[in-house]
Amino acid sequence: MTITITQLYRSLSKKLGEETAEDLTTYVQESIKEELNQRTDIFMTKEDKVDLIDKIRETEITCIKWFIIAGMSQTAIILGFLYFMLRK
Repeated sequence: MTITITQLYRSLSKKLGEETAEDLTTYVQESIKEELNQRTDIFMTKEDKVDLIDKIRETEITCIKWFIIAGMSQTAIILGFLYFMLRK
């Protein structure tokens, strides 16, 4: 069952009075607008998606760089340790 704000106002004004009905319908309208705004803020635009993809790519490149640096550092440490152990 669908009811418009006008129908709600008419129905409430008969039972509660015009002022109370107007306040209540205004409150309902504002609540609906606020809920709608909150729901639309959740959606991602194409620009947001492109920005997110770019940030993920940058992070991926940074992770790969650090992985390579860590691997090279570990290799250097192991080779240095082996050099000093086998030198004796």
